[in-house]
Amino acid sequence: MGFESEYVTRFQERQTLLFMSYARNADVDLRPVEASMYDLCAAHQEYGSGDRKSGVLGSVATRGRVDWHPAVSDLRNRLDDPAGYGVSDHASRADVGAAMEGDLLELIEIRNRLAVEQGFKAYADLAMWSEGLDPDGVRRFVAAARDAALPGARRTVARERMTLETWFDDLERIGGPGPDDVPAAASALAHLLDLDEVADRISWVVRDQPIYGVAFALSIPGDVRILVGRSGSLTALMTAYHELGHALGHASNRATGIFRTWETTTDESTAVVMEAVASQLALNDDEQSRMAIVDQSERARLATSLLFEFDVNDRSERARELFTEWYEPLVPVDDPAVWARDTFRSVDPFYLQGYLIGNVMADATVAFLSERFPDDPGTWGAWLAENYYAPGRGSSLDDRLDALEDHRPKELDGVFRL
Repeated sequence: MGFESEYVTRFQERQTLLFMSYARNADVDLRPVEASMYDLCAAHQEYGSGDRKSGVLGSVATRGRVDWHPAVSDLRNRLDDPAGYGVSDHASRADVGAAMEGDLLELIEIRNRLAVEQGFKAYADLAMWSEGLDPDGVRRFVAAARDAALPGARRTVARERMTLETWFDDLERIGGPGPDDVPAAASALAHLLDLDEVADRISWVVRDQPIYGVAFALSIPGDVRILVGRSGSLTALMTAYHELGHALGHASNRATGIFRTWETTTDESTAVVMEAVASQLALNDDEQSRMAIVDQSERARLATSLLFEFDVNDRSERARELFTEWYEPLVPVDDPAVWARDTFRSVDPFYLQGYLIGNVMADATVAFLSERFPDDPGTWGAWLAENYYAPGRGSSLDDRLDALEDHRPKELDGVFRL
């Protein structure tokens, strides 16, 4: 077997292990499979024939020499288990962050060093390059998104007395009640979109846990699973719609080989699109208004978080100071050690641009579909499957936006690597 087939096999093996860990609470060790992925990437010879597949394979191998490096793998897996740091189950996020901070700072340093060895200025530049993005363009776009969302988010934070420690509980409270059976509600949306056949490949696991969701592609397109928390809130429902977007994307993927994997920016952007589609088709006016407040607050937080991430990767020795400088305009910072208790610093680095790009892409997509196919959600589903899901990694996010024709959002033009 060559690099492509071997890598895809290991990639899906890792997805299975992640599912067992998150959904079944199994004691799994990701390091052996990540070590095999690193060995594959380290040995891969890039031929540079100029076609899409060779470009994706080269990108996967280059970033894999950093992300799957044994030193990175060891630290990332350690940071993904806060219980291993000996902190109390009732400790604050800041206390947990303080315990993890040393390892996270080391992880940032190692990623940067390895990225330089691959010919990049820093890990941020490698991460953006591997996603087809321009680092400077992304920063400008994210800064503009933050400027737009910050005033309204600040008003919500003040009115609701939100804190960093209670942020997600506050958003759930602001969103208000939703259905008790969120998988059923999400499945109803898939039916409305005439995507029942695709949705039949998706199974749901509901656990008593904080409201988050994760989609796992154990085998594309035939075995895709979604884990969600048990919560009767509107925010939990929107999380389920988001994960449905991931899952429909994997279960509708008609590509083969490396194109069955994904770039996180594309994966997150199309999931955010499904949230907007759900809001348009499945929420009433009051629910849309409540979620608009939640969305604005999250846009401000996500943009702040990503801009901080760029900054802290350049100046990690000032991490706590930088965290306060970036976050204080949004929400009070009682203890900046909380910066290290965030999986987007360790497990999922340079990931958040997908949500922010997705917000703009979602608005444009709903406007396009509403204009082209009014009162025809079944056609919406077919369009999404054909243009956003079916190509897999065989089509870039930039290329996908061309399907929006005159609705292609101009504010995204500067974020892509030429």
